[in-house]
Amino acid sequence: MNLPPALVRTLHSVHDDAGPWLEALPVYLKHLEQSWHIQFVELVEDLSYNVVAFAEGEDGIPYVLKMSPPGNEFLQEVTALKLYDGDGIARLIRADEAGGAMLLERLRPGVSFWRSDDDELATRTCAELLVQLWRPVEDTSHLRTLRSWAEELFTYPDTYAEGGPIPLQLVQKAITLLENLLKNDDAPVLLHADLHHGNILSATRQPYLAIDPKGIVGARGYDVGTFLGNPAGVARRTDLDKLLDTRLSIFSEMLSVAKTELIAWSFVHDVLSACWTIDETGQMAEGVLFVSERLDGFL
Repeated sequence: MNLPPALVRTLHSVHDDAGPWLEALPVYLKHLEQSWHIQFVELVEDLSYNVVAFAEGEDGIPYVLKMSPPGNEFLQEVTALKLYDGDGIARLIRADEAGGAMLLERLRPGVSFWRSDDDELATRTCAELLVQLWRPVEDTSHLRTLRSWAEELFTYPDTYAEGGPIPLQLVQKAITLLENLLKNDDAPVLLHADLHHGNILSATRQPYLAIDPKGIVGARGYDVGTFLGNPAGVARRTDLDKLLDTRLSIFSEMLSVAKTELIAWSFVHDVLSACWTIDETGQMAEGVLFVSERLDGFL
């Protein structure tokens, strides 16, 4: 298995134990093939944070095999997938929580909205899936709260007290907004927390299904932010203001969440996402804060 160098670098930057895990991966994969009665077929293209491959069962049923060094994020995703039980999302077939592997339903045709020209369809599909995915959770012991999820936002002012890539006033505004939003969040639900164009795939059980939930519990409004910042290159669109306004109007109508609240949550998410970028890479790419910069005037 020849992993892309970029993926290997990312795994090392995100996981302290990536080296030993990667070294043991060929043997671990053989173990999974034997114990789960599957056959590795090929790696999925455009890998980012996980080793993802197509696999096939002895009966010819196609699967997706997802592997990564086991940790809290992996456990959160497994927990979320178990709670969803295939409702609006690719079904979890089985998982090895100690080793870091999931066997998932393979969605067919499996085409995402990454290169779609129908933005209204993508937005409405995202909204429909969010309504389907949101649900109250009694046991949150293996899930993260939004406050915990936003840790890098809260620590940024101390880390960059003398100034950093993100203007401090922008971060402070996001923190204030988040604190106020959290105070009013009296009905937290299980969020997807990363439902963008690439995590919505065409399927057969229903027209579209989600993949890759993050296992976060919090306010519904937060789940819109990731979609607004995608797909890649959207920041360069000449009609960006109109596009964001149209998306927010659709989300507000379909999700029954006030547009002003969605704007606030999207601002918070965009600044938080920039903090994640700084934390992972040490620098901020051009266009990272484009959503918050556009929405700043509406707050």
